[in-house]
Parts: sequence; C-alpha cells; structure tokens
Amino acid sequence: RIAEGKIDSLRAIGGVDYSYINRNLTILFQGDSLTEQHFLGMFCFAWSTNLTIQLQQAQGIKRGRGSIWNGRIGLGNGVFVHLQYLRWDHPDIPGDDVYNKLQNPDFLILGGWHHGPESIDVNRIVLFLQQVHHRWSNSKIIVRNQLPDHFPGGAYSKNRSTSAPCELKNGTTTNVIVDALTLTLVRNQTGAQILDANKLYFDRGNAHIGHRGDCRHWCIAPGVLDGLARMTLAAISHKSDLNGNR
Repeated sequence: RIAEGKIDSLRAIGGVDYSYINRNLTILFQGDSLTEQHFLGMFCFAWSTNLTIQLQQAQGIKRGRGSIWNGRIGLGNGVFVHLQYLRWDHPDIPGDDVYNKLQNPDFLILGGWHHGPESIDVNRIVLFLQQVHHRWSNSKIIVRNQLPDHFPGGAYSKNRSTSAPCELKNGTTTNVIVDALTLTLVRNQTGAQILDANKLYFDRGNAHIGHRGDCRHWCIAPGVLDGLARMTLAAISHKSDLNGNR
C-alpha cells in the first residue's frame, strides 16, 4: 500500500518496453538470488506483453554458485533478446572455466552481493568492477543496487534492533555498492551505469513473499517486477543504439 499523498514510483516508469529493440541483443545478469529474480522479471514482463519466451537451466551445471540459466525473448521478424543468468553472489570474478560457458554479452547487469563480509568492503567492490570491465571490455556494464528489504506484507519496522535482517537501517550493503560505484565512475575506470532500483521499490513491502518471514525476495509474477524490467530496458536504451548500429 502506498501512503496517502505519495506517488507510486512504479507508475512513473511507463512507456519503455521491448518494442524499442530492433536488433539481436545478449544480456548477462550476474549476482545472487535477487539478481535471479531480476532476470526472471524480464521474462514475466515480456510474457505479459504477449511476446514468446524460452527459458532453461544450462545442462550439466548444478544449482547454486556457478549455476547458469539461458533464455530468449522473441520480438518478431527474427529479432531476439538473449538473456543469461550466472549465480555468483560474491564481489569476485569467476574464472574463464565459468565465463567461457556464456555468450559474450552486449550488456552485463551486476548486482546482489550481500553474501560474505567482502560485500561491504569498498576497495573489494571497486577492484571487482575493474576486473569485470577488463574481462568484458566490449560489454556495457550496468550495476543494480540492492533491492530493499521489508517485513513480509508490509513496510519497515522501526522498533527492531539494527541486527534484524529487515530493519530499515540495514542499508549498509546498498550504500557501499553505490559509494563504490560512484568512486569508480569518478575515476573513469569502468564507465558503468547505476540502476537505482532501491528507491523504486522502497514503498512496496507488500510485494514480498512473506513465506517463513522472507523479507528479501519478491513474488515472481507478472506485474510485480515490471517496474524493474522497464527501468532496465530504459537503461539499455540509453546505453546503446538499439536499431542495429553498434
């Protein structure tokens, strides 16, 4: 529920969809389970607009860290958006044995590093972004900051200790990711773009799963992550000529 007098930020995204894309694109999502939800949200949005979708897990690769999903969205006239997801939930770079299983992406979308103490190490994240940029030097890099945590079915709690996983003050990882990326941009080391999805979903605690107190993950259904999908497509449209010119 949106508080009285506040604007629903998801409704302000409209107008951007897959129709802007007129050439084949490959997009790689790399990150944790929230990045996996971001990846799946792109398919939900496409499905809701009557586009054809295909999705499958890569053969011979177990679930968990290093797992890979492949899919594509048909836009008509032989044009496809190929999407890949690599589960890699720490800010370190996979080896070539992992990356060689993937297509070279036009766009690399990174986000979701709340696993492990290194996720709040500014220098570690800056180094990680530099390494990724070096590995995928021909790809345009977009970094999504951490999606907000809420208590299931509602807003943040202001009465819990700061150690509570869904406490409003628990924004350390998000803030460090943004700060690290800002440092990188200032030093002109990657040319990465920020996808500020945190603000987009800040008031949407009602869209969390809520199962067993899960305040981090979102319901994967058409409509819930459409705002994030549209924001992603808008970022892509600003980073590239989508009409066939590279």
